[in-house]
Amino acid sequence: MSAPFKPDPDLQNAPAVREGYVILGGPVKWVAYKPQGAKQIKRKGRWKAMNDYGGWENCETPAEVWLEFPDHKALATEADALRAENERLRDGIDAINQYSTDTLYGPTKRVDDTREWQRQSVSEVTRRSRLLLRGYHWDAVDEGDTPKGRAALEDTKP
Repeated sequence: MSAPFKPDPDLQNAPAVREGYVILGGPVKWVAYKPQGAKQIKRKGRWKAMNDYGGWENCETPAEVWLEFPDHKALATEADALRAENERLRDGIDAINQYSTDTLYGPTKRVDDTREWQRQSVSEVTRRSRLLLRGYHWDAVDEGDTPKGRAALEDTKP
C-alpha cells in the first residue's frame, strides 16, 4: 500500500498527484482548466470525483489522495500490528521507568562509594532500552540465555 499524498497549500495550481483514490468516495482526478478559464479563475485546474454512473463531477479538494485503492482490511491489520507494538513499547518503557526509579534510592547494601553501582545501573537501563528498541522484550534476553541472546546483548553494549 502506498503512502497517501499529503496536499500542499498550492494544490489547485500544480498537484504532484493528478489522479488516485480518496478513502471515502472513490476515484478522483485533477483536470486542468483551459488557458482562458485558468486566467479568469486564477487557478490552473480543479478536482473531479467519479459519480455512481462512471461520470465525473466537480468536488472539493481532497484531504489526501492515494495512488492505489485503499485496502481497508490491510489498513486494519496494519493498525492492529501498530497497536500491539505500541503496547509492547509502553510495557517496556514502564518497566525501565520502574527500574530507574528503584535505582534512585541507591544500593541495598551500605557502601562508601556508589559510583560503580551507579554506572552499572545506567548501563542496565541503556541495555534494556536498546533491546526494547530492537524488537526484543526488555527482560526476555538474559546473559547466557542463548547464542542469539548473547549476540543481542553484545550488540547492545555501549
